[in-house]
Amino acid sequence: ALLTSPHPTLNFAPEPINGPRLQSLLEGPEGDGLRGALRGAEDALATVRLPLLVGHPLEGDDDWREVAPFLRGLRRLVGRKPRLRVLVTHFIPRSHTSFQRAAQRHPESLAPRLRALRKNVSQEGASFSAADGEIAYIEGALARGDRRLGRVIAAAWEMGSSLDTWRENFNLSLWRDAFASAGLSPDHFTRERAAEEMLPWGHIGLGP
Repeated sequence: ALLTSPHPTLNFAPEPINGPRLQSLLEGPEGDGLRGALRGAEDALATVRLPLLVGHPLEGDDDWREVAPFLRGLRRLVGRKPRLRVLVTHFIPRSHTSFQRAAQRHPESLAPRLRALRKNVSQEGASFSAADGEIAYIEGALARGDRRLGRVIAAAWEMGSSLDTWRENFNLSLWRDAFASAGLSPDHFTRERAAEEMLPWGHIGLGP
């Protein structure tokens, strides 16, 4: 949405890196809506931000290559003035969602893709930032864990964990040790869940 401020910003809703989806934002019916929203506002825009999800189940192995063409098309729409910013976060499956049984991609497997994407985005004159994949990895394990994680969290705190969402405070080795102290591994909770597997949150109802 366009924000009323001294530095108006156009924000796209976070989306998986999906080639057809990006193309439709420029060329499909949604693109018509985007062009209508921008009409007359191009000169006022200061920044256009494109949040993307990496590692989403709907993301193809080569879909990241479509981000650069999308940025070129976006530049034609908004003109030369606005700054283009690409912000990437790691997809984390959540309970009570359609992806609650999906596997979470390990950050190491996504690192080459992110390096290539950073290069392509920079070549288009846009800025690029990516959330920390290691933090997302532990967050994903905690998001779909069971009551045994209480021991893990307590152990991490006793080992010195504090304010872990700040990169300068986060220590992946510490968290691995905390999981190991409880006889567990983060990989167990970030894996794909079989259709017949009981889920730790399966007994929790969300109401009508």
